[in-house]
Amino acid sequence: MLLCLFLVSAISNVQQRWLPLEPNLVQLQGKILKVMKYGPPNYGENPESDAHYEIPIILLSKPIRVKGDPGSVVNREDLVNVSFVQLVFQSTPAVAYWHYANQDVVVTGTLFRAETGHHHTTLLMTVKTIRAMKKGE
Repeated sequence: MLLCLFLVSAISNVQQRWLPLEPNLVQLQGKILKVMKYGPPNYGENPESDAHYEIPIILLSKPIRVKGDPGSVVNREDLVNVSFVQLVFQSTPAVAYWHYANQDVVVTGTLFRAETGHHHTTLLMTVKTIRAMKKGE
């Protein structure tokens, strides 16, 4: 019985951990997906004439919680139960990372909230490093 209570408490503590927003580095684990999204001029209102983009999104192994920054205009609110995060690759085009598609990965970077029409999830990550997960990890 004590072991069960300990395990529930340990699991609860992991789920209670809040991740910080930028500029702090965090690690996320999950599967990289290619997701088609609409772009300009109407972002999906006219699918025949709107641009189509494949964007990298990580489907997280476990939902996360992100602590807002009360001093920020954009990143003020907390986010809970986040399962999808759009990945932003600044130094290298996302196409260079497509060999990770449908693979389990660990990504390190900084988290920020969506600000523009090109941001397709509530939470995004500017990726610093990405690697395939090792078996048993």
